[in-house]
Amino acid sequence: MAPGRNQITVEISVAHVESGGNTGGGRYFFAYKRDHILVEQRETTLVFALSEDTSKDFIVETLVSSDARGQLGEPMVASDARSASVVVMDTTSYLLHIGLIVHNTATLDTLVCDPQVVCRPRPGP
Repeated sequence: MAPGRNQITVEISVAHVESGGNTGGGRYFFAYKRDHILVEQRETTLVFALSEDTSKDFIVETLVSSDARGQLGEPMVASDARSASVVVMDTTSYLLHIGLIVHNTATLDTLVCDPQVVCRPRPGP
């Protein structure tokens, strides 16, 4: 995957909780530092990075999507497995359904952490 001309880095925190979580059967909680991700420039690289506060037991396995409009490039996971990136073409207005797949190496649980990503190309030449 060639890097995009622009980059948006989104930090995610993941934690094990006793109850009331929003993934992993309520045993885990995740939160993105941004409430939403708005992509407005073509060929923007989105980087999803686990926060420093997230235990080193958590790693990023992959990034998946239901992209039906050819808006995403091939996802790449960093060599330390603490982030994943993908180029967003941003050629059409579109709500992207993305799932960041995070693995807890201590418990062997796999979690889906799904941010809201909106493509809204800027008009221009």
